[in-house]
Amino acid sequence: MVAPILSACGDGGDKNTASTRLVATDPAKACQNISTAFKMDATTVNAATYVAAGFRPPGSTSAIAQPFCRLEVTSKPSADSDIKSEVWMPALDAWNGRFLAVGGGGNSGSLQYLAMSSGLAEGYAVLSTDNGHQGNDQIFAVGHPEKVIDFGHRAQAVTAVSGKALTHEFYQESAKKSYWLGCSQGGGKGMMQSQRYPENFGGIVAGSPVFDWVGSQFAAPWVAVKGMRDPAALVPRAKLSVIRQAVIAACDGKDGLTDGLIQQPERCNFNPATLACAGGTDTNACLTPGQVATMQRYYSPVTRPDGRQIYAAYPFGSEGGSPWLGSTSPGGNWAGFWPNVVFENPTYSVVASLNVDTDTDYNFAKAKLASHYDAVSTDLTAFKSRGGKLLIWHGYDDGAVSAYHTRDYVESVTARYGQETNGFMRAFF
Repeated sequence: MVAPILSACGDGGDKNTASTRLVATDPAKACQNISTAFKMDATTVNAATYVAAGFRPPGSTSAIAQPFCRLEVTSKPSADSDIKSEVWMPALDAWNGRFLAVGGGGNSGSLQYLAMSSGLAEGYAVLSTDNGHQGNDQIFAVGHPEKVIDFGHRAQAVTAVSGKALTHEFYQESAKKSYWLGCSQGGGKGMMQSQRYPENFGGIVAGSPVFDWVGSQFAAPWVAVKGMRDPAALVPRAKLSVIRQAVIAACDGKDGLTDGLIQQPERCNFNPATLACAGGTDTNACLTPGQVATMQRYYSPVTRPDGRQIYAAYPFGSEGGSPWLGSTSPGGNWAGFWPNVVFENPTYSVVASLNVDTDTDYNFAKAKLASHYDAVSTDLTAFKSRGGKLLIWHGYDDGAVSAYHTRDYVESVTARYGQETNGFMRAFF
């Protein structure tokens, strides 16, 4: 499905006679020269190494079966920035003429070597960035507003620019097409590029995108902390499979095919109360009143006190994959987001202090961070005008990020552009 929508994503190219270029006659020297020859403001090539076949990336047990130019780069768009990236480029005769940037998941503060290896094997000049910090926690945000901006959008933007320039430096030719490929956090970052930096990529694939970062980080505790505060509201993990079986029984055939899959969960009207335990009893085969209330909250939109929606409901069928239903303590992105990024207080307790009954804390986080973290704009005119293509996919069984929320965004873009939408954006659920 990816190739057709991205087929028209042209970016340029200034091909010289291949045989006259150093990359053709001595690729190792062409690579090594970059460390001294390349000049770009706030960007330093720390190492330029032509790697022989058999190289094993850090943390990997699999060897890369081809030689390539490995560039290790640091970008400092602000005094407090320290953005690491790598660009890997195959030999000229193995290059497909295209540039690919790959995104990470979670709060990724590491280079995505596996995804880079896959892209390299397909012939791409491939880029990955650590988003301006090390590790997968969010302590980096405390007292470092510039690093927050880097993680939110700037790291991906500046490394895209430098990565494409470095590709030109090596091949003496610009990539004909440039793509972004990411899932979860990386999917959201791709959508951010389409809205904020439409010139950076001709084609973007955004899978299960966390594009409304603040909303998603509020939606999870909006349900989860109820059970963490009140044991009567906690749905034990042992019951999730029972709930899922009941959901499949109620919803499977709604899409016209009974196959154990829920393709159109919006057609289902499953009520968790159908699993209610008999009065005063509690087994793993039923739900107590508090547990029924928790699941009803899970399947409901996150709303303000006046009823306005903050975040979409989680689809029927996603509950079994929820990373936090049944948990007795915070986990995932939101566990570190509220203490470190929002309140900049590592001792802050989400369970004890986050207000999930009003929109006060949500409003505070939105005001502070939305301009850097959220990619919710439906204005894709610049991206559309430059011939960009945006491919979004999201599985309804995603228990971390609501596919309904992504679908709402797609429908808003479609309402804005009408029949023109299919010319630059497609979505698959």
